[in-house]
Amino acid sequence: MSQVNIRRTLNLIRENEVCSSNNVNFHLMRVWLEVGNGYIKVLCRKGEQEKLVSDWVKMLKERGANIISRSEDVNRVTLVVKLPD
Repeated sequence: MSQVNIRRTLNLIRENEVCSSNNVNFHLMRVWLEVGNGYIKVLCRKGEQEKLVSDWVKMLKERGANIISRSEDVNRVTLVVKLPD
């Protein structure tokens, strides 16, 4: 992967322990509206939270959203996401 300009880091791990789709979608949409298109780094918990981020990206794939890279730690996943245009 070539070097990308990360415009914001969204730390979902620090957010409320309630891991509903509305919570994750809200944070992703808010960052998208604030940042516009570009790349963000998303820190999330493995499992349900990661799936919700992945589902959000899939939902907006036609508009250009994509997961550029994924790395994982013990219970944490770091995703670099290209936001939709």
